[in-house]
Amino acid sequence: METNRQDRIKRITRVTGLIIADILTVVLSSLLAGWLRSDFRMEQYLKDYGEELLKTVPFFALGLILISIPLNLYKSLWEYASIDELLHVCYAVASLCTIQMILILLDMIHLPMSFPIMFGLLTIFFSLAVRFFYRVIRSSRKKHSIRSEQKRTMLIGAGNAGMLVLREFQTSEFSQNQVVCIVDDDVQKRGSYLRNVKICGGRKDIVRLAEEYRVSEIVYAIPAARVKDRKEILKICQSTGCSLKIMPGIFQLANGEVSIQKIREVDIMDLLGRESVEVDLGRIAN
Repeated sequence: METNRQDRIKRITRVTGLIIADILTVVLSSLLAGWLRSDFRMEQYLKDYGEELLKTVPFFALGLILISIPLNLYKSLWEYASIDELLHVCYAVASLCTIQMILILLDMIHLPMSFPIMFGLLTIFFSLAVRFFYRVIRSSRKKHSIRSEQKRTMLIGAGNAGMLVLREFQTSEFSQNQVVCIVDDDVQKRGSYLRNVKICGGRKDIVRLAEEYRVSEIVYAIPAARVKDRKEILKICQSTGCSLKIMPGIFQLANGEVSIQKIREVDIMDLLGRESVEVDLGRIAN
């Protein structure tokens, strides 16, 4: 009960903080838009449009808040923000700017026609900056608090499955792994970074990299690999003496069932040197 109450307070605090940030963003964007419009002469801009801004800015702020609510911009977990959240911010601001432009054309508010465009660009910038700054701070605090307890981990596989596992390790509160290097046989990926972790080499480099990066655990994340390749890679991993784990099969990936808890120890079935046998259930039934 106490935990639910604390969670509710945190949620209310987060939403309140975002609303206040949006209000300040609208005020700041309105002033900066005028500053740019008047060739950096704020005094002249306030003289010409200050009174109009005092009347309209509160409504602009209210409008942005009302548009943001149905787009779930105050409910999104910005720690896991993606391109969808970015687009929703753009939709909200574009909608507000469209309303501003219509009101200017109808002579209902007396602001220059360039105002909505400058205001919109500045508002998008500040809105995203606030939200992603929150994400950076939250992620940094989490990493700092648990970094000393994490296992130095090598990830085998830099494909879609590997990216999902890496994201889980970096964001899940249940994660006990700090991925320090990635191994993939695709030569074109060598030297690149996946979520800020370097792809350091292929299967032949596993033993060397395990020693070089002081790895204590290896996670195999290529569920679609051929049995022969999986067997060879897992045998190399076993020779390092590191703890070895494997992620779920490809069907579980398709069903969205991948999580930290589902990554398991390697068993004898993973080391079998043969492909799975296809069974014709129809013929057997006959």
